[in-house]
Amino acid sequence: MSEEISLESLKNPENINSNNLNLEIIDIEEIEKEETHLDYKKKLNKKVSEFSEEEKAHYNKLAQKKNRKKIKTEEEIKKKIS
Repeated sequence: MSEEISLESLKNPENINSNNLNLEIIDIEEIEKEETHLDYKKKLNKKVSEFSEEEKAHYNKLAQKKNRKKIKTEEEIKKKIS
């Protein structure tokens, strides 16, 4: 059932048949969802004090990213109020 499709046939729109293409639909929300520091901690199933240096660095990076987003949102709200 799977046919080989050449590059030349794809360049010509007349040759494209929807039956020949296997398109994967990706949910946009899945792409936009980012792992938080809490998700990372749950995934490792450890206490923060038990993290290795690499794990702790990644955990802190995620926590700071969330903190920066929170501060940015608060600043935007203050600008709208002013």
